[in-house]
Amino acid sequence: MLATRPKPLIVSISPPSLWRHNFVERQPSRVNWHQKRLRIYARDEYRCVYCRYRSKSDLHIHHANRNPDDNRLENLETVCVMCHLIMHAGYAAEVLGILDFYAISKYPQNDIVLFTRQLRAKGMRDGQIVVALGLQHRRPFVSDPRYLAQLTGFISSRSPSDGRVGRALIRMYVNERKAVASV
Repeated sequence: MLATRPKPLIVSISPPSLWRHNFVERQPSRVNWHQKRLRIYARDEYRCVYCRYRSKSDLHIHHANRNPDDNRLENLETVCVMCHLIMHAGYAAEVLGILDFYAISKYPQNDIVLFTRQLRAKGMRDGQIVVALGLQHRRPFVSDPRYLAQLTGFISSRSPSDGRVGRALIRMYVNERKAVASV
């Protein structure tokens, strides 16, 4: 069952030695993994445990302890694409080229993700969103978890180098527009 409050989201990185392409041979079978994913999604009510985004299609499974070999149910959590990118800042900033970092923000990271999605769905551009969120003093990516944990991540509207991520983000914005329109 989903906790009543979202988990705190912090900009972070996973060591490159633990990235998926380094452990493909260690993944569980596709059938077992698919079944496990569905159990996690159902347990978490098809909501991101960090920002509460709800969907049946735009969610990922994240290893809470960052160990891709640890597929125990209690180590797996449902996350949206945007929150997942914040937790894998090196990939999002250096590989995809879509994550920016700021030293000052009016809001906690969870809300930055939520508000960014909502404001982008309303047609606001990155510069307008940055001002609305009170993001100031842009900082470079440095592969240091302590440094990153002090910053706020902002998923820009730049096209990511991986088209799958770009399509997933667009689906989230479309779903957000539909949610806003139905209210």
